[in-house]
Amino acid sequence: MNKAKLSRAWSTICIKYPIFQMFSSHKTFSAIIFSSYFVVFFASILWSFGVPQELFQVRATNGVPDGIFTGVIEITILMFLGVMLLLGKTLLTSSKSEEQRRIGQLDGLSSNDISKKKSSHIYPIQAGVKVTFSFNYDNYYIFPGILEASYKWLELDRDELFLIEAGSLDIPKLTLKELHYNKEKNSLIIELGVASFYDIFYTHYSPDLKLSSQSANESSTRNFTSLRSLYENSILKYYEEANKNFSLSGEFLPIALLPNPMGISGIVVINTSSDTFVLLRRRGESEILDRNRIEWSFAGLIEATDWIHTNSIPFKDFAESELNDEVIRKLTVLKDKISEISTIGFVLNPDCLFQPELFVTVEYKLNDDCFSLLKSQMLTTPEFVLLEISELEDKFDSAKKIKSLCFSGLELLKQSSLYPK
Repeated sequence: MNKAKLSRAWSTICIKYPIFQMFSSHKTFSAIIFSSYFVVFFASILWSFGVPQELFQVRATNGVPDGIFTGVIEITILMFLGVMLLLGKTLLTSSKSEEQRRIGQLDGLSSNDISKKKSSHIYPIQAGVKVTFSFNYDNYYIFPGILEASYKWLELDRDELFLIEAGSLDIPKLTLKELHYNKEKNSLIIELGVASFYDIFYTHYSPDLKLSSQSANESSTRNFTSLRSLYENSILKYYEEANKNFSLSGEFLPIALLPNPMGISGIVVINTSSDTFVLLRRRGESEILDRNRIEWSFAGLIEATDWIHTNSIPFKDFAESELNDEVIRKLTVLKDKISEISTIGFVLNPDCLFQPELFVTVEYKLNDDCFSLLKSQMLTTPEFVLLEISELEDKFDSAKKIKSLCFSGLELLKQSSLYPK
């Protein structure tokens, strides 16, 4: 439980029940109503204990005054219980989903169990590759009927769950449509589309959500059906062929069944006069996925709304969108420093039902004074930690709460010139 989730739960109630929305939208009117009601309720409490009767020598009766004040107390208790039940039911919806969705599935596992989650779909890219992004917002993902049929008998309210976990603002995200890699020309062309975050949430972000517990096809060892159990085998077969095609022609087409948001994971590398460091961070408590886990320097999905005015996206702008938001904004010493941004490859994340993730490195060269200033700023931003690049493998192997993409990114980083041989 956290403040963000509690706030979203209350917003969900306000959206679903107009009477609450009326009070939340008209604060002055609400203040007058609640103040007046509080005065009446307080008077009712005093009346029930006989305070005004004794103070003003009012003769106690069983008539109208007693009935009104008793009714006010009963109505107040019923309203309080009703609101608490609504809020509890809304939060329970979220709590139940967390038991099923992949957010909490790695909790409590040993480091050996976690390391098994690293992806086998890792695609290294040569150093110095020229990256070109093309974007067409008309390539909008439409939730297919076959998935809609799978979600038809979901036990949870889909809209309510989305409002609690993600908030009500459904911001469209960039998706991967095609990828073309030419080793001879050392060029990488990525064609992007767009998808609703609502659809992304109910595909890549919730592959283990219980869809039904009544399937006639379930074996005795499994008591529910999920998106992963239904479609993973077919998706894996598709990507076996896609991998072969990529190795032969350099063309990669993600499966059209899913929205395939183009995620980005960034590895900030700090070069000093004496050593090379990597910036790691711990994800926040209110994150939708992998909360409180160690991850690379920054990560996320890119909002499509920033690019509807153009049909191309500069690679530097694509990478810096998350870098500025998650790193530079907090570690301001890096703000005016020149960095070298490079692509080292991409991965299909198995945890998120093979969502594509582009890995980039952001390399800074800092003198001793700037490095000391960076370390002092990190004292006020405890989510970040600096680690010598040679210590990454030991750190990941010993960590109990770590994002599985750390292992995939390390495999790509080992193949780059930045990693000590």
